[in-house]
Amino acid sequence: LFVKQTFPKVNISEENVHHLKILMESLDRESDREKCLTFIVEENHFKFLRIFLKFFNKFKFELWNKIMQKARNLEYFGIIKELLDLDLTNDFTSDHEKVAIMGFQSILNDVEGLFESIKDRNIPKIKKFVKRHPTMKSVYLQDLSAIEFALECKLFEIYAFLKVNQLRGNNLQYKISKLKDSEKREIRDNILSVVTNYKETYILTILTKCRYATSLSCFDSDTKEM
Repeated sequence: LFVKQTFPKVNISEENVHHLKILMESLDRESDREKCLTFIVEENHFKFLRIFLKFFNKFKFELWNKIMQKARNLEYFGIIKELLDLDLTNDFTSDHEKVAIMGFQSILNDVEGLFESIKDRNIPKIKKFVKRHPTMKSVYLQDLSAIEFALECKLFEIYAFLKVNQLRGNNLQYKISKLKDSEKREIRDNILSVVTNYKETYILTILTKCRYATSLSCFDSDTKEM
């Protein structure tokens, strides 16, 4: 409750860090530490997690695996990265534990590769990721999702593809026409919120398709280079 009332999600002032350290020092029971850690993960407070790990960087495998699975299910891969960076290979030595570490590392590598593919506009690799992980929808790396990252980079066709995949599932030849009007407006409005040059043909194409609800498959082989 103290964490919930005291710490905003984005800003970490020196005063807040000081109070958080006091809180960490008061967590003398393992159950209290688990509750605090669970809240940090559920809220994707990976910056607070770094402070937490300065005080508590040793885990029983059961708790570590439980927290990692929660972060995996929430698609908060910044959390997974922080916990993998602890390098627990000397603590988790059984075959079962080693397999779990390798599994989470493999997923993290895929996610980091997705963000690199978005930045590099590597459409085949983006499609490969979606096909390999059909249930993933948001995919956060730190405080940005893959969808938000594509929009921030103004890669609007990639943004539209990922957004439709989030709304309608794994359909590589997606159709904006299958979306609800409210969902199409959301895509259009989000693009308009960051676009600066309305003369780009491919931007107008996406906006037009959103408006008139006709199909759009922007990852055909003859797609205009963005």
